[in-house]
Amino acid sequence: MSLEQISMRVDSRLLNELDQIAKSEFKRRSDVVRDALVAHVKHEIEIRQIKEMVTKQFLEGKLCFDDFARIVGFDTAQQIKVGKETLEESIERAKKDSKRNL
Repeated sequence: MSLEQISMRVDSRLLNELDQIAKSEFKRRSDVVRDALVAHVKHEIEIRQIKEMVTKQFLEGKLCFDDFARIVGFDTAQQIKVGKETLEESIERAKKDSKRNL
């Protein structure tokens, strides 16, 4: 794995806190930042996987809308619900049209 360098600006108070953490953990500042970044990215991946899993459960009818909305957020849940309903209506119309054409 190749390492890339990034540059960022931080508030001086945050930098002081970072330096204190690095000193107490006997690490370099960059190691503390890297560890925090890795932990954050892992957390975000886990959250995304959970949201994908509960979305699948909702679409399969295994999870009620209220619980789904609590997990993924109301706006996202509403968009997915509308998309699901639209898709179901389209499928029903297509079935009716194909029966008429027989």
